[in-house]
Amino acid sequence: MTYRFRIIDNLESNEKNYELVLKKLKSISNSINQLLKIPEFKDKKALMYIKNRIQKLIDKYKTLEELEEKRVKVVNSIKEISNKYEEENTKISETQENILTSYKQNIVECKNKILDKIKNDNDICNDFLEDYKDIIIDGKSNVIGEYNFLKRTKCIKIDKKKMIEILSYPLSRVSKLEQLRRIDEDSIKAKIKKNLRDESLSFEENYNKVIKDYIDKEILKQEAVILYNNKEISSGNSQGKNALIYLDVLANEKSKKMYIVDQPGDDISHSKLSSEVIDILRRMAINKQVLFVTHKPELVVNLDVDNVIIIKEDNDEINIINGALEYEKGEVNILRDIADILDGGEEIIRKRWKRYDK
Repeated sequence: MTYRFRIIDNLESNEKNYELVLKKLKSISNSINQLLKIPEFKDKKALMYIKNRIQKLIDKYKTLEELEEKRVKVVNSIKEISNKYEEENTKISETQENILTSYKQNIVECKNKILDKIKNDNDICNDFLEDYKDIIIDGKSNVIGEYNFLKRTKCIKIDKKKMIEILSYPLSRVSKLEQLRRIDEDSIKAKIKKNLRDESLSFEENYNKVIKDYIDKEILKQEAVILYNNKEISSGNSQGKNALIYLDVLANEKSKKMYIVDQPGDDISHSKLSSEVIDILRRMAINKQVLFVTHKPELVVNLDVDNVIIIKEDNDEINIINGALEYEKGEVNILRDIADILDGGEEIIRKRWKRYDK
């Protein structure tokens, strides 16, 4: 699956131009300066007050102009980066789509080979299946580090033995080539399994239908598996296990320079959180900047995060403070907020401090 990063609809430059405002204010200021130079003008004190107010307005709009320039620069940078990311993702998704299309075509061809073989051997003779050639169905791999994400069919090799199994499946007490050779029209009617019969179909239609269903469900059924060091690890995975695999893959990926992760500790056991998740995030942070949202104090405290951003509601207002783990100034105390807000935060801090004899 390729995930696309897109700009939200309202993220537009909409640049505000303060040039005309500043020009008019400066013009007023210059006119005041000229008026102050006239000897006959007697209200200089009142005019100086107005001049000071005008200057404050000039300073205000200069600041707004600078902020607007910075805002537009940030928006344009985000657009530029995300457009580049979109181009890269498009190339990746097109490549993956071509691989998947080729794989699906391979499945169709293999199914047709099996059915063609059955059709061509309606007249059973002594050399039935003697010249049979194995059908190999190649899976498609996506190797990332030690992981291999593999798409494959349930049966990857259809040899002579498997072909006999397919042909015999609708028939009772038939499992060998010699038994297939001896079957005639009357015996095949009798041997079609009762539980597989559809009374509305002829025996030939019944046989063909059962064969096709069996091929789809038991032979060419597709499955996605995850291999780690060539050992399958995807069987019966929980959401937490899959999350660990995903995070581990991200940690080994070096081309992207930033990851934003929402609740990396969800569905993961406490023991795995305190060991594997923390280790993965540490490795991830070597090559890229990591921004994550969490309610787990272990991730905040034990990872020695560079910047803790705390968002909390106070009298129907949203307050945001940030700082390093031990930052404390005035009303801001990052460790105190971690202890108060996160479940078990105080206990996690105590354990860490005890480890360092604090």
